[in-house]
Amino acid sequence: MNSNNIFRLRGMFLLVMFFLMGSVLMPSPAEAQLFSISLREKKEAEQKAVEQKQEPTRQTQQKAARKEKTGYSVSEDNIKLQVVKVAADSEQSIKREKGGEYTLGKDDVIAIEVRRHEEFSGIFPLSSDGKIQYNFVGDIELDGLTKSEAEEKISGLLSKYIENPEVNITITQYNSKVVYVLGEVPSPGRYVMRGQYLPLRDALLNAGLPLRNIAAMRRTLIIRPVADGEIVVKRVNILSLLYHGNLALNYDLRSGDIVYVPSTVLYKVGTVLDQIISPLFRGAVVYQTADELTDNED
Repeated sequence: MNSNNIFRLRGMFLLVMFFLMGSVLMPSPAEAQLFSISLREKKEAEQKAVEQKQEPTRQTQQKAARKEKTGYSVSEDNIKLQVVKVAADSEQSIKREKGGEYTLGKDDVIAIEVRRHEEFSGIFPLSSDGKIQYNFVGDIELDGLTKSEAEEKISGLLSKYIENPEVNITITQYNSKVVYVLGEVPSPGRYVMRGQYLPLRDALLNAGLPLRNIAAMRRTLIIRPVADGEIVVKRVNILSLLYHGNLALNYDLRSGDIVYVPSTVLYKVGTVLDQIISPLFRGAVVYQTADELTDNED
């Protein structure tokens, strides 16, 4: 490789380093969308709050209540997701639950068996409004009921037609409850729950163990949507959970929860370097090959 090519590569390397200083340590789009609030938006919100203090209205009272609840106040026009703080024993908090029986929901499929009465038995999917179309009885709403509660309800309805009905329900397809595992895992996506809760460790094993050289396992987030665009966020060290056996961190996920495993800064650096420097080295090989051809012709 001649001196001109070396000089050209040095210049390209300096450009790469300047680019990295401004881009590598930037947060990922998912992190920025969930948790960043621009300085301009904060200033606008503060200015708006000062103007509205002179004439209290119902809207300013609601924002004051939101500020007391979350620790900060932001204009609803400027942010869609609001991180809320909840007590450790709150119903919305992310914690280890005491267990609970699975409740039926839309898109679940159940098998109903009525002993000695096959005409009332069969396979029944729950519709989008949580109802089944049942023979001779009509639509029956089962959304939010456990198996035993659904059996009792159907038995009560059938008692008008048969004497002492014996009803047994089996859930054949679990579709109503899902969690999402995203980020640096081998198989990110949507995972169906077969219980009322899903332990965090089981969700991670379903998606594949995060790669230790890529995933920032100490900064994993559990995101729980609550209401009115609000979310509850808990940071979890899944490295301690998965590799050190710290089961106190094995929180129970609910339907709709999101597990996000971010990437490490070093992995971001490597990705940017690979995208920018690799074409330069491919160009250097071309230059070298051209020089060699010229030398051979001489």
